[in-house]
Amino acid sequence: MPPAALNGFTRGYFDSSPGHVWPNQWFYPGFPLVPVGTKLLYESRHHYEQMHPLALPSSWGNVANGRVWFLNVNELALIQTAGDFVDGAYDFRVRGYRALASGAPDPADPGVVLAGCGGHAENNLIVLRIDNRIVGPGVPGTVHIDTTEPDCGINFVKLGNTVVQACGAEKLLPHPPNPQTPLEIDYFCSDPDGHLDSYELKVLWGAGSERSLLTFGALPTSAGADHVGPDYSSVPAAAKPVWKGGRMNLLIPDASLVFPITCCYLVQLTVWKRNIVSCSSPVYYNRVHHSFTVTVGP
Repeated sequence: MPPAALNGFTRGYFDSSPGHVWPNQWFYPGFPLVPVGTKLLYESRHHYEQMHPLALPSSWGNVANGRVWFLNVNELALIQTAGDFVDGAYDFRVRGYRALASGAPDPADPGVVLAGCGGHAENNLIVLRIDNRIVGPGVPGTVHIDTTEPDCGINFVKLGNTVVQACGAEKLLPHPPNPQTPLEIDYFCSDPDGHLDSYELKVLWGAGSERSLLTFGALPTSAGADHVGPDYSSVPAAAKPVWKGGRMNLLIPDASLVFPITCCYLVQLTVWKRNIVSCSSPVYYNRVHHSFTVTVGP
């Protein structure tokens, strides 16, 4: 591991042993990095318990009369990937070192790769594909983030054969009794690393009204995208884990279903990337919108 990528972290335990009463029963010990030569080590949870024993009959793991971990119980390390790893796939495994009687790590111990839970080596190996996002300075006053990881855009919106300009105004004859007027939205969602998670295309209007544009009975089609989504679960198994996206097109035959009243409408496109960031997913996103007025009537 690059030394700069490792950080200490905190665990938490609840103590119900004698002498500890509410509200003084929650403790948060730190697990900092311990330098041993050129190595940086973490104290294991088990070793911490050995170095902080309880008088019988109290014990670790005894919620009624002892101590029980509740925070970051299974955390092994805290890794900062941005700036420390080039994007790509990495193998990670845990290596263990013996401790001296004092509790400090033994500097003479060469360490050993741990066997993994149940004695299975595969339980001590994780392949992690790191994909850090590059973000530019951005433009103040816009919802669009200056990044291609992920990126999105609305190429054009058409009512019938007419391109609806941003901040424009168009008239729509209601159906029925008039013939249907189609609504066409040409857009793109993309990620150069192929890690798209999902996207949302919806229309907003009035006093808090909104609806997904993918619920009007029409499905998006590809205009150059590898898959049209709208989420990773809809990508064929043979193509996973890659979903780069691209240009797509949505054609709704009857625009009067989307624009029921005279109002200002906003078509909003939001796309998410499939990263896990600080244990949360998805976090990386981008957004764009296209607003205009539709007058419904003869």
